[in-house]
This record gives sequence, C-alpha cells and structure tokens, in this order.
Amino acid sequence: MKKITAAQTAQLYSFIASKFVKYYDLQTELTDHLANAIEAQWAAGSTISFEKALTAEFEKFGITGFEKIVERRRKTLRRKYNRLLRHELWRVVTSPKGLMMPLLIVSTYLFMVTVPMMYAALSVVFFIMALRQMSKTGRAYKKNVEATGKRWLLDEIINSYSMAGGFAGMMSQAFIMSFNNPVKPLMAALSALVFGIWLMFSYVALYIMPVKSAQYLEENYPEYKFESAS
Repeated sequence: MKKITAAQTAQLYSFIASKFVKYYDLQTELTDHLANAIEAQWAAGSTISFEKALTAEFEKFGITGFEKIVERRRKTLRRKYNRLLRHELWRVVTSPKGLMMPLLIVSTYLFMVTVPMMYAALSVVFFIMALRQMSKTGRAYKKNVEATGKRWLLDEIINSYSMAGGFAGMMSQAFIMSFNNPVKPLMAALSALVFGIWLMFSYVALYIMPVKSAQYLEENYPEYKFESAS
C-alpha cells in the first residue's frame, strides 16, 4: 500500500501551519489524521495525487477549516490542566506541607489583628516572590519557543493560568485590604483565608505545574524532550 513519505509529512506540517494552527502538538495530531486519511484513500484503490487527496480531506473540515479542532483541543487541554491542578492541590494539602496551611491562616489572622503592618510587609514579600516566579516561567516559555520555533498548547495554557492566578490573588488582597481599615475581625479572618488559599494555589501553579506539564508533553510527544533540550 502506498504510504506518506517524509517529504509529504513535512508538507502536511507546513500546510497545517499555513492554516493558522500555531501549536506543534496540534500540528502533529492533525498531520497524523490527514496522513491516515490520505493513505486510506490510496488503500481503497484511488490513484489521486497527494495534493488532491490533501485538498479533499481539508474540505471535509468545512468553511472554518481547523478552527473548531483547535478550539475543541484547547478546551480539552484546559480541562486536563484543571484536573492536574486539582490533583496536585489535593496532593499538597494532604501532604505534610498541607499542615502548614491552617498554621499560616491563623498566623496571618493574628498578624492582621495585632500587627497589621507586619502582615502588609509579608504580603508584599510573597507577592514579589510570586511575580519573580511568574516572570521566570514566562521567560522560560518564550526562550523555549524562540529556541525550538515550536509552540505547545499545554505550555501556553499553564503559563497563562499561572499569570492569571497570581494577579487574581494580588487583586483579591488589595480589595480586602481596602475595606480593612481599621482592622475588623471578620474581614481579617476572610483576608487570612484568602491569603492562605492564594499561597497554596500559587505554589502549585507556579512551581509544580510547569514541571508536570513538561512530564505530560514528554510522555505524549517524545520530541518535546529533544526539542526543549536542544
């Protein structure tokens, strides 16, 4: 049976990229799909050329082309990311590290009702640490894209979620603090709870998830490890 050649595989990658699919993992999946579909045409006895077979298969995607496929895959990976995030959060909460969270919340509350300036100083320190880690993660992502010329959708999702989570934590604290002068016990308790949750989320999103995403990509796309290391 006639098979897709290496040169034709490269053509498929170029064709898919020209249709505004910028993520290499999606390009790989679509390349496999189109290659199998073209080979199926040939296996059925068709003598159609590679170019005409490709055109025929692409027309099956309709007027929107690969747009729906990309969006569907994005939603699937976001759900996978959320599952990974929940799993890692639960793993941390149920580990010895998780015992620090109640202590952290209580300590934060006591700081707020007794030495609010100390709480403000600690908040600034933690926020600066989160910003530095967000910046480091963002630079690593951009450096990998520049070095390999390839974008990976899960990498981009995790990078964007980490940034969003960090800023959401900072905004929530700013909002609570604006209504917390003078310090009221109920607002102090709420602020301490939000602060503890934000720190736990930030730790998982900024330090654990980037490593987990790399492991997932290496397991599903062996070339990711090679490309990232080159």
